[in-house]
Amino acid sequence: MVVQAMRNQASTLVTTLQSYVDSVAPPETRQQVSSNLVNFALEQPFMASFILAQTALSALPLLIFASFVLGTLLLSIVAALAFSIFWLGAAVLVLVPTLFIAFSLAAFIWLWAVGSFISLRFAYTTLYAALGTPEIKASVKTENGVTSVSTIPRTGDPKIERVAAS
Repeated sequence: MVVQAMRNQASTLVTTLQSYVDSVAPPETRQQVSSNLVNFALEQPFMASFILAQTALSALPLLIFASFVLGTLLLSIVAALAFSIFWLGAAVLVLVPTLFIAFSLAAFIWLWAVGSFISLRFAYTTLYAALGTPEIKASVKTENGVTSVSTIPRTGDPKIERVAAS
């Protein structure tokens, strides 16, 4: 029973591997390469045995070196990512309090400027209303070149006085 299950698993594995190999190199191509290798071995046995010995003895060191290179590359990429993430996190830990302080200062300066403007405008209008300031003389040029001068009482409103004085 266990032996039959193992044979089924092995058969499934061989079928799966065969389908992967067939997708990379079709059976016709593999058959052609195999027949070419056999013909070369029959025609040049010393050269074929030399190439086979070199390939067999060099394959393991080459595979070990390739795995070392891939492992080193993978380690360096992971280390670079970890290094970058660490320093980006450190930079964020500096950036967030800095932005908080900058935002707080900007809000304070803006509130100070608005408060000063409102206070000074109130003081200006109250002062002119209390003193009973004189009238403003306004001159207006008409289209035909005649200049007329009129007097406007001060209201304390800077918008009206700026328009009247211009």
